[in-house]
Amino acid sequence: MKKRSKFNSLTLGLALGLVVPVLSFTLLYFIRYDFLSFSEFLHVVIEKNIQVVSISIIPNVLIFFLFTGRGFLSSAKGILIATVIFTGLIFLMRFA
Repeated sequence: MKKRSKFNSLTLGLALGLVVPVLSFTLLYFIRYDFLSFSEFLHVVIEKNIQVVSISIIPNVLIFFLFTGRGFLSSAKGILIATVIFTGLIFLMRFA
């Protein structure tokens, strides 16, 4: 059943789904790859196709399950759309 709430909107889900992976990507840089400059890190990610981009999408899955568990299906739909967009970008990076 669809709940009515200020947290249940496609726009919120899409915004979170697009922002959270970028924040996760940046956080992973600061935690794991801080010995590189950010531009060097981006170069390595693009050239070597390391898994950081894929790993940065994992928080979207957690938010998706949180929203579906609470019945915020419109927000969950937005998260899913953003995750599909990021997955498409990852495929393009890997196979292009």
